[in-house]
Amino acid sequence: MPNVFVTAKNRYGYSVGATVSVSDSQAVEAQNAPQWGTLADARLPTNQDALDKEYLGANWIPLSGPYTLQSSDDGKSFYCTTPLTITIPVGLLPRPSCLVMPPPSGVVTFTGVAQLNGSPQSLTRARTANPAGVPLNPWPDVDGFGLGGS
Repeated sequence: MPNVFVTAKNRYGYSVGATVSVSDSQAVEAQNAPQWGTLADARLPTNQDALDKEYLGANWIPLSGPYTLQSSDDGKSFYCTTPLTITIPVGLLPRPSCLVMPPPSGVVTFTGVAQLNGSPQSLTRARTANPAGVPLNPWPDVDGFGLGGS
């Protein structure tokens, strides 16, 4: 079976592509299709993680379970593959600044810090409200962090 490269826009509006195996007749259809035509029965990957990896790039660190933030995480970008909890230890010094992409569905929960947006409570963030990720920034004078997004 021949392979055909097809593209589509992901939910962020970026073009992503995949090589798919097609029958000989589908390959002829693709070859004769207009530039923006469609190819019947060709399927792009439906795995949101694969599409997000294309969108996010290779510099994101995947998280698939509970994670405890460390000082060495300063400047890193994390991608949650499933709903999970990120614990921020009380008294963590130096306090890191990082970016967290919530999971494709569900939420990421931030907990454990003395102050998170001015309160000792846990906060959650979902991808639907934060498609560009959630910044976590340390406060300079207090054992706490500012968490972006909603």
